[in-house]
Amino acid sequence: MMHSVIVKVNNRNPELSRVFQQVQQCADQAGLSHKQALGLRLLAEETMSLLRSITGQLDADFWLDWEGKSFCLHLCTKQKLGNVQRRQLIGSTTDRRNAAVTTFLDRLREFYEKAMSVRTDMDHYYAITGTSLAAHASDESIRSEQWDEYERSVLLAFADHVSIGIRDGFVDMRIRKSFT
Repeated sequence: MMHSVIVKVNNRNPELSRVFQQVQQCADQAGLSHKQALGLRLLAEETMSLLRSITGQLDADFWLDWEGKSFCLHLCTKQKLGNVQRRQLIGSTTDRRNAAVTTFLDRLREFYEKAMSVRTDMDHYYAITGTSLAAHASDESIRSEQWDEYERSVLLAFADHVSIGIRDGFVDMRIRKSFT
């Protein structure tokens, strides 16, 4: 199994070019065609864009693992999520479940985290409705939700498997794609 360098990306520091350089280097090392390399880059772009569109920010570590022409893209971040954001992220996965929940104790922990994140949902709601441009924000929210759905469909249609694990404020996205 081969591993790329971990690239730290965030909204304030446009390190996306470094991500795309890593993707291209990994594609070259794996012997992907130009078209396959573009597909891998598309997956990287959509993965970061999805996380940013749902959470409103991107402050994460990105890397790739691969063996032959089978790739796994990783995007990990520490993020305080509300229940709405959790549902949107989990709804973006192939099997619609939190990959971090595997045992009964994990289910209890997830229940507790959901109960504690109600405050985050309320803060987000009041931040949107408390502005003088509430109607505009509502229109933007609708367009944003439609765009999120489009990004999810692109990611799910092109990737072989999408999993997201959410536990203790950490979000771990893994996108698998095999070019065989």
